[in-house]
Amino acid sequence: MDWKSINFQHLNYFLIAAKYQNYSQAADELFINYSTLSKAIAGIENQLGVKLFEKDGRNIKLTKYGKILNASVYAAMTNIEDGLDEIARFSHPDHGQVNISSIYTVSAKYLPRLLSRFRNLFPELSLDITQASTQQIIDHVLDGTRDIGFCGEFDYSSYSSELNREFIYNDEIVLIVPANHRFAARKSVSFAEIKNEQFIGWNASAGMYYAIQQAINRVAGPNFKLNTIYSMNEDTGVVGMVRAGLGIAFSSKNTELNYDDIRILELTDLYIIYNVYMIWANSEFTPSSLKSFKDFIIAQIN
Repeated sequence: MDWKSINFQHLNYFLIAAKYQNYSQAADELFINYSTLSKAIAGIENQLGVKLFEKDGRNIKLTKYGKILNASVYAAMTNIEDGLDEIARFSHPDHGQVNISSIYTVSAKYLPRLLSRFRNLFPELSLDITQASTQQIIDHVLDGTRDIGFCGEFDYSSYSSELNREFIYNDEIVLIVPANHRFAARKSVSFAEIKNEQFIGWNASAGMYYAIQQAINRVAGPNFKLNTIYSMNEDTGVVGMVRAGLGIAFSSKNTELNYDDIRILELTDLYIIYNVYMIWANSEFTPSSLKSFKDFIIAQIN
């Protein structure tokens, strides 16, 4: 039969009747009269074509069919209650949870500077932060697994109908080389000097890739390609490859990464600005917890 035809409220009546094994006590808890409860149970029995209760002296007891239904309805009701509780916990403006997907530089440096202040304002609101590449962050926000994202540059025109984007800050990109590299003693280099070097690059899922490619297009044209021997999508991997002497790389100037055994050089004619954004899904409804966090971040922007 079609379960959608069964009255949801009547299933709850059945559950309470099964709990007390007595119609009068169940009716009292439900604040309905005996007749209303009896008719509701009889209606379910008629739809199912089986008896759910049988008399047991002055009380009632579940039949084998009633026991089957009771187990199923109890499990369903428990799942519904758990879901409602979870929604309330996540969405509450004061003690909910905001799920964040972030690039490394934001979660390692930018957010920690702000979170003590945020904690003072919303002491019971928790944050769950994962690290990912820009494209992964976009996907996480769009599919709803993360409420908000902090990502690098991307083609916003392709997502403007689905995503909201707020500029947070920008970062200057520098060149990093191993400590034993021939440019290690220098303070700066030109693009002409480095363009044929072996690079540890960024793959297309990283926002850094987009920013670097735009800058190279300006100085060398859209057809120029760096000699990229390895491609990564996160900062620690790029730095590790450079430290191992496998190539040179573009990296963020303001980062909490360990640059031991690595030298940082300015680029004299390749000015790369890396924009960082906060993104969230374009939706008619924004949970209060998400709004509290989003509004706090926007208020910090200079």
